[in-house]
Amino acid sequence: LLSEAADRDVDFFIHCGDHVYTDSGTNAVTLGEYRDKYATAWRTSGMRALHGSTGMVMTWDDHEIANDWNPETFPATRLAAARQAFFEHRALRRNASEPDRIWRNLVWGQTLEIFVLDVRSERKPSTRGSARAQFISPAQMTWLKDRLERSTAVFKFVVTSVPISNFPAGIADETDKWEGYDAQREELLDFIEKRDLKGVWWLSGDLHFGSVGGVGPTGPRRQMHEVLMGPGGTDPRSPSLPAAQFDRVIDVNNYTLFRADPIRRELTVSFIGPTGKIFERTYNA
Repeated sequence: LLSEAADRDVDFFIHCGDHVYTDSGTNAVTLGEYRDKYATAWRTSGMRALHGSTGMVMTWDDHEIANDWNPETFPATRLAAARQAFFEHRALRRNASEPDRIWRNLVWGQTLEIFVLDVRSERKPSTRGSARAQFISPAQMTWLKDRLERSTAVFKFVVTSVPISNFPAGIADETDKWEGYDAQREELLDFIEKRDLKGVWWLSGDLHFGSVGGVGPTGPRRQMHEVLMGPGGTDPRSPSLPAAQFDRVIDVNNYTLFRADPIRRELTVSFIGPTGKIFERTYNA
């Protein structure tokens, strides 16, 4: 699939994290070990083809560091090694004043603005479930709300490594995604609703199935969409999700193709699998 995606004439490729599993087999701990994990992943033919074909827009999730790692307790030296390896293996423009910062935005004319979040390294699990729950830092939250409100792009892609949608109980570990930090989730979604911001799309990963549907089951949140992109490692036991909220669930390995038309204000979402197109639908901004 990576080689097939590389053959398409796309403007860029968005990856929501777990791009490399540094905790597969023996866990990487030192900088040299993290570099070795990247070298193994990067030398595969599909990965080489994709990386050489287009620009990459990326954030990280847990497996770039360690499975389900906790920023409040994780060893600082090991995190520094993982972060250095992350930047060494990606052609990203670093923030001049905060070079270790992952979150950033990219503007594609008046068509698209992409907001790349870091929902891993700033979370505080000790606050989960409280009114002060922190999934992203106050600085990142302020930046995101300000940029969303000031954006003049027709489409606004918010790239988050874990989903923000309401999923039925038992679908995923709620302690690991936005729903586990409901105070910030509600703050952000309420902000978008109250300011009636149009064209906001959530692009996420982490779960081992693909889907497209509303962030919530009813009302304005049903009209705000999230695409659980891909993944290349789909579990064939993908869950059944309520059709009233989710337009499609994808249970085979795939990647997601977006075509944005700013004149018609239409976004076409396609899931491409090993044998071709699985699903395609055009949505209004």
